[in-house]
Amino acid sequence: MALDKSTGLLVFSLLVLLIICSHCTHAGGPSFTMRPGDRVILSDTTNPVPLICKASIGGKGDSDLRYSWYKVNNKGNRKPVNSISDVKSIPQGGTILWVSDLPIKRSIIIYGCSVTDSSNNAITAEANITIVQKDKAKNGFPTITPPTQQSIRSAPMRSAAIPCETNGSPYPDIQWFHNGTPVDMSVSRFTLIANDTSRRLTKGSL
Repeated sequence: MALDKSTGLLVFSLLVLLIICSHCTHAGGPSFTMRPGDRVILSDTTNPVPLICKASIGGKGDSDLRYSWYKVNNKGNRKPVNSISDVKSIPQGGTILWVSDLPIKRSIIIYGCSVTDSSNNAITAEANITIVQKDKAKNGFPTITPPTQQSIRSAPMRSAAIPCETNGSPYPDIQWFHNGTPVDMSVSRFTLIANDTSRRLTKGSL
């Protein structure tokens, strides 16, 4: 059956539209779902500082994305973070950079996260780590009390409570980590128990 000119033009247009939309998922490129946040730490801090970066394509995860971290030097140039031991992949998606050995002579250090998709579309986000001398810290600066127990024993298939005592004004948010990655609090075996001075993470089925 022969098609008239207008019908043929419509069919051609639909085919072009289908070809274009086959790439619609990646057309917008990646977008951040969690940017690395600024941090303020005391100059005598010895623990590494975590920076978290997450992105997705069209809200459908980050399996096709590549993450990389960089540090901005004194001249404003970006220097890639090559230490694999400082960077970990998060099972729920994203990446985390643990920043250690911070120079106390600098007041602000800038780190950035770069995310690239399979079409080489890239986005970046940066975070400032501000170092404050202990005697110049504002009243109410968050503090954490070291646990009296360095290890907790629990029988198999039993729950264990891990305490975390903090102070500050306003009261600080607490984030839990396990083996260098954030604890997924949506998992039913984790329960957060809170009172005015402490937070306890209860982990079941050890």
